[in-house]
Amino acid sequence: MKLIFDVDAVRPPLTGVGRYAWELAQGYAARLPSNRLKLYAAGRWVRDLERRLQGSMAGPALRRRVAALRLAGSAYRRALPLVARMRLRGFEDHVFHGPAYVVPPFAGVSVATIHDLSTYLYPEYHPPERVRHVNRGIENALRHAQFLITDSEHVRRDLIDRFAWSPTQVATIPLGASGHYRPGQRRQAHAYLASLNLEVDAFVLYIGTIEPRKNLEVLLDAYDGLAPTLRRRFPLVFAGYEGWHSEAVHARIARAASEGWARYLGYVDEAMMPALTAAARLFVYPSRYEGFGLPVIEAMASGVPVIAANTSSLPEVTQGAARLLDPDDVAGWRGAIAELLENAHQRMQMREAGLRQATGFTWDRTVDQTLACLQHVATSRGARA
Repeated sequence: MKLIFDVDAVRPPLTGVGRYAWELAQGYAARLPSNRLKLYAAGRWVRDLERRLQGSMAGPALRRRVAALRLAGSAYRRALPLVARMRLRGFEDHVFHGPAYVVPPFAGVSVATIHDLSTYLYPEYHPPERVRHVNRGIENALRHAQFLITDSEHVRRDLIDRFAWSPTQVATIPLGASGHYRPGQRRQAHAYLASLNLEVDAFVLYIGTIEPRKNLEVLLDAYDGLAPTLRRRFPLVFAGYEGWHSEAVHARIARAASEGWARYLGYVDEAMMPALTAAARLFVYPSRYEGFGLPVIEAMASGVPVIAANTSSLPEVTQGAARLLDPDDVAGWRGAIAELLENAHQRMQMREAGLRQATGFTWDRTVDQTLACLQHVATSRGARA
């Protein structure tokens, strides 16, 4: 099989779809001869993938402005399919894999990964321009692709039902946790945590963008109702970008920080994330909708007990190894957090269950399953080897 892989999502910082594309690109390069893999991004061939990650990272405000300009650029959107058509001409014996729901016009076999349908199911959780951009991309992918990959069975079923795709044309391939996420990272965390005025096993952690879909108002309501001594002893720590429509949540976090029971770290460098995760006493994830929920698996792989919402893909991913709660049940969240903060036996049981569950999620497994899927599609569609 000859493969063209779209690496446009690989740019600093590596989060979400960018991480997925990076891990697949590294795995493909390790498994395929160099003359059978071509990397592609926005109408160009990419010869040095690591160079895309070099240089200083743009600040959140600049990144949002650039993204908005790109989303709004109708001329840019119109030109890309024409450029792609010319660039990909003559490579019809390849399979094209788009890891970020984008598939250009291509005369060969195309496969798209669609990570979630939140812009369709919960458009109120996104800025309108993002909804239009993502939905347009997904609908183009559905027109051009012959096969689809999802991260979870939950998204696969939603996609089949909503767009009337044949179940035989959609496969679920779960994501993986990096081998850096492991309990031993806790030993490396002391110096880093000291710089943040935190201590190992003495905080509760949330990782993710601060945005409406993540349901952080409920988490703050729950934490605010804990006994004052308990919440100050184990502050609630937020690590992630300032997202869309998050002003009210940030104001609440700032007030809680002034009272000594919350911290906002902003974006944490990926090199420090495994240590920060492993050092937490609990990991909390009240999100209303996830296509997969990678931070949950990373926390489990780190030996940290997880409390998560019982929504979308999270029950599928955790399989009984996390405490799952209604995302609107403030009292339930408060009770579960209080219980697990103080019950070492329960934490140990959940730690062991989480570690067992996380062993099934590795990037090597994701790469192997994806390559097998692409090979199957290529063979069934008659692409030349």
